[in-house]
Amino acid sequence: KEEALAVSPEAIVASADFDGLSVTYSYPGTVDVATGADRVRLALGTLETQAETVAKAVPLNDPSAFLVASFTNDMGELILPTAEASFYLDGRFVGQRYLDMIPAGEEAELSFGPIDGLRLTRTVEDRAEGDRGVISKSNRIQETVRIEVENLTGEAWPLRVLDRVPAGARYYLTIDIDGFDPSIAPGTGTPSHGGFLYYEILEFLQGLAGRGEVVGIDLVEVAPDYDRDGTTAFLAAQILMNLLGFVFHARGRSA
Repeated sequence: KEEALAVSPEAIVASADFDGLSVTYSYPGTVDVATGADRVRLALGTLETQAETVAKAVPLNDPSAFLVASFTNDMGELILPTAEASFYLDGRFVGQRYLDMIPAGEEAELSFGPIDGLRLTRTVEDRAEGDRGVISKSNRIQETVRIEVENLTGEAWPLRVLDRVPAGARYYLTIDIDGFDPSIAPGTGTPSHGGFLYYEILEFLQGLAGRGEVVGIDLVEVAPDYDRDGTTAFLAAQILMNLLGFVFHARGRSA
């Protein structure tokens, strides 16, 4: 006895053509539109890429940490903007909102809402503000802040915290090389064991460049006498080069 095997129809995928100003999708075959229909939804195809998921938090404004997926559009196609982008996490519908255009090669971040069980507490332990006078004034504010993280999710989370960086401001940034861990920055007079690592600082600098206007930069405390193999000087050059790239990239997006 022969049994008929059900054959799944092949997925119909549209081909995209981007001329620098517009995108044209060529859809194979004809499409039927029912009488009285106000619109038709067509599947253009499926794009897949790898994303890095992290928790991001700004405890000054919200005690919650939010799940963020960072990725590069390396799929060779422009992702068009839409007001009806649907977001799913592990098959669960998260929400629908506007999605900006993501050109090919562009880096992007998409938020998937707060993470249940991951919360932050921000406590100001000390605060001092500069004196204000008639002839001269100071707007320097110094704070000692304690940030505590409570994780009840049952899993470890990479967490990025952004605290008290005013959006839209003009920043003068000073980088002290002895804040880095001596495993990557030994050439300084006062090494700090347990200091920052390279990619941790890059993430901070990229976030800062996209939040306001960086108008000045300096990097200090590189000591050539202690930098016998040039590792620290090379690290300093890499940091400055990447920071300049972040600054000009942010300015290009806001122009």
